[in-house]
Amino acid sequence: MASSQDRKRPNADEPSDDTPPTKRVKASGPPRSTPPGITPAGWDNLSKIWLTPRALKELDRRNNARASEKSVVVSKAYTARASGKSAAVSKAHTARASRKSAVVGKAHTARASGKSAVVGKAHTARASGKSAVVGKARTARASGKSAVVGKAHTARSSETSAVVDIAHTSLARFARRGGPDLGLLRRYPEPKHAAASMSVRGSSGSSRSQRTRSTQATTVSSRNKRSSAYDNAFEQTLIDHNIYPEGYKYPHQQSTPPEPSNLEGIMQGLSAPRASLSPSRFSQSAFKEFKQANSRVISEGRVMRDIFPTIRGNNASIPNEGNLPFANFESITEGTTVNAVPDFYDGTNPTQISSIVRQDLNKSIIPSSHGHAPLAPNFFLEAKAPRGGADVARRQACLDGAYGARAMHSLQNYGNGEEEEELVYDGNAHTFSTTYHAGTGTLQMYAHHMTAPTVQGERPEYHMTQLRSFSMTDTRDTFIAGATAFRNARDLAQQHRNSFIEAANARASQAKTAAAAAVAAADETAQATQPACDADSVSHVHVHYSALQDADDALQQHVAETSHLDAYDDDGTAIGSLQQHVAETGHLNAYDDDDCIVVGSMPQYLNGEDGSAGNSQQSTAHGADEASQSVASSFTSVSTKRARSKRPRQSASPPSSASKKGHSLH
Repeated sequence: MASSQDRKRPNADEPSDDTPPTKRVKASGPPRSTPPGITPAGWDNLSKIWLTPRALKELDRRNNARASEKSVVVSKAYTARASGKSAAVSKAHTARASRKSAVVGKAHTARASGKSAVVGKAHTARASGKSAVVGKARTARASGKSAVVGKAHTARSSETSAVVDIAHTSLARFARRGGPDLGLLRRYPEPKHAAASMSVRGSSGSSRSQRTRSTQATTVSSRNKRSSAYDNAFEQTLIDHNIYPEGYKYPHQQSTPPEPSNLEGIMQGLSAPRASLSPSRFSQSAFKEFKQANSRVISEGRVMRDIFPTIRGNNASIPNEGNLPFANFESITEGTTVNAVPDFYDGTNPTQISSIVRQDLNKSIIPSSHGHAPLAPNFFLEAKAPRGGADVARRQACLDGAYGARAMHSLQNYGNGEEEEELVYDGNAHTFSTTYHAGTGTLQMYAHHMTAPTVQGERPEYHMTQLRSFSMTDTRDTFIAGATAFRNARDLAQQHRNSFIEAANARASQAKTAAAAAVAAADETAQATQPACDADSVSHVHVHYSALQDADDALQQHVAETSHLDAYDDDGTAIGSLQQHVAETGHLNAYDDDDCIVVGSMPQYLNGEDGSAGNSQQSTAHGADEASQSVASSFTSVSTKRARSKRPRQSASPPSSASKKGHSLH
């Protein structure tokens, strides 16, 4: 198994000592980075919203969305006013031009058709009509313009008043009960992108702002995405999903938080001495080297490469992996938080778990779609650099441990049924998590266990209990104690994991065997419905066969002695000697009463008294005695009745190539 140090993710909040590549390969398709911590729906469903930078960003985003919607309303009002004004002016100009042309046309007609004496009157009428039309046009234009302008102003004032009313209502709602408590913002540094945020608000009429909606996710920069995803809001989300971190105060229970039932045994197991940490194998000089290396780290990646291997030891027998998102797990928070990405975890090889169990518990024990990733994780580590937050590491470990506890619970209850009353909650801790903070050199260890839902139909509860805390850079003795507890915890987790896996595999094997037995029983039942041949029927068949064989031998001998007898067809036509006919037609098979066993053959020309074929299945019901009598009677009829006609018979079986017709003896 490759070491997890080479696969550690870089922390965006800390500088990296690695030289960046000369060219970054662009990934095809959408980015695969971990999404920000809480979705908009998650913010709405929180029972308590903490005043955090991410909460303020979400508030700014929603305010910008509301401002963009208001700008769209005002823009529509101005557009309606401008379009109404231009339409009214155009109509006024059109009316004036049409009236003027009509009057001028009439004047020219009157002048051409009238006499010279009427010319003066025409000019007078034209002048008076023109002046009247011009006056009316100007009046109409002025009145139309004033009406349009009045409507536009009215619409603008009404829209503006509506927007102002909305703003006042929102402000009044925001300021009720004295407004929010801004005490936490005292001495808080001004955001670096405050000017950019104000410019975005100012350009609310842009197309980008118009497309913004309150349901879109909050944009978080890659620099603070990792750390900001595990703030107080994240912890509140865990609590709302019955995942309780260390130190949580239970409101409706006793003051003492529930502890694992096997806590005493765990504590004893953690303190068991280890030969790998004896003074001869880990000396004082080795401790000083560890302490100096810890003081020089500046990034989380360096912690995993230089510090963690000394604490973990060289036990390579336990499958492990690190920096692998748990994307295949069914979200324990209904998708409202980021996927768990532990810095280090222990699991088991995929081949150790039955394929049936893997298929049935896919979303509970398989953390990733990678084929070689360890399954059923129940030991985790979250490491932080000196600038990292210890509270963030604790929240990450809380989520990791919940997934591990659920995996162990699924294996423990495999085959017990899916009903709530059939599930087993033993109250024991089978999952462990640890955090290491390089800034203080502190190693903290936790146990995780599940309890049944307090209300039927609700989610089970996940509890996090602190086991030990060690200052790894204090003295060699404290380091030995911490490393011993860490390595023993890995062994305990492996013991619990292997025990549950073996039990689940055994149940899967038993279920498979039971299914095969059920199939075999079904086949036996189906065969039992078919006709059966017991020992008595087989013996009876042998008796029938012997009698028929003796009769056939006697008949063959008699035919040989009386070869001069002729055989006749049904219509009385001679078809040759009887001996030749027997040789050509062969023998018919005879069956016992149950149609199960072929008991022999008899001549095809042997018929019953009703003329039916000797190989008919119905003829066998008469038994061997009747068959013998039939043979004798047929032989008698051969010697005494040579010319008697016989009706055609109908064979129960298809005719053979040697005998296409029934034959009788006369």
